Amino acid sequence: MKSLETKICNRLTTFSRFPHIRPVACENVPLTVPSHQAVVLPLKLWRPRWFDGVALCTGAAAPDISYGFDGFGVTIRSHEPLAVFWWALPVALAGAWLLRLAAPTVAANLPADLPLVRGLHVRDYAAVRRSPHPWWITVTSALVGAVSHLLADLVELVGGKYVEATMAVALLAGAYLAARRIGRGRLLIRWNGTPTLIRRSPKAYWITAVLVTGALLLAVPLLPGARISAVWGVRVIEAGALGQLAAAAAAALATRPRRRRGDLAVVAEQIGTR
Repeated sequence: MKSLETKICNRLTTFSRFPHIRPVACENVPLTVPSHQAVVLPLKLWRPRWFDGVALCTGAAAPDISYGFDGFGVTIRSHEPLAVFWWALPVALAGAWLLRLAAPTVAANLPADLPLVRGLHVRDYAAVRRSPHPWWITVTSALVGAVSHLLADLVELVGGKYVEATMAVALLAGAYLAARRIGRGRLLIRWNGTPTLIRRSPKAYWITAVLVTGALLLAVPLLPGARISAVWGVRVIEAGALGQLAAAAAAALATRPRRRRGDLAVVAEQIGTR
């Protein structure tokens, strides 16, 4: 009888219903973040009006999000061609909406003076809150991102160990260089406009981020399929993302203007005189 890990691994292989592609270890695929984003970011740099960069990036990650559900009796074949429409598209659109919603607060509270991020202008990422694109560009960008994910997986799976190693280094380097190009050129502001300034609340933000992310990371080794690197790796990314969303919500609540009792009394008096 096959172990749970073997069953999950068999389901993770790209194009798993296509027998002419040789079976390979499910770990031999690009990283969900940032490697898959490195494949599609050149499209945004090439033709910024043709593509929604946020949807490209969430679409490139969407097929892997299903790994978080593996081992719980739910089979989501998210790496098959038709899954681009019924799985990756809605997941990418939901992810893009959440990312845009949280971006101003997250960008305001990120450290901007560390050596590796100094040239990235992380505060500019607040600009992605507003999308200048019509809905159909967002949808097509999400689909392009999802298709690029399947193709990148396929190339690395079929190519073997040498292609895997080469792609791993090239995509990681490409992701950093793309982010640096976007930051140094202040392209996010050029593409999306000047972001609205958000009040910082680093204490509320980072306490929440550490607590939520830490609690979720502690749960990762205890979940089914934890021995498979593709599964626990995506769960680690999902834990980090959920921690950032929770931190953004906490920081937004902490900086929300509060009415004093005197102000409330004035409002009540005004309502009573109408």
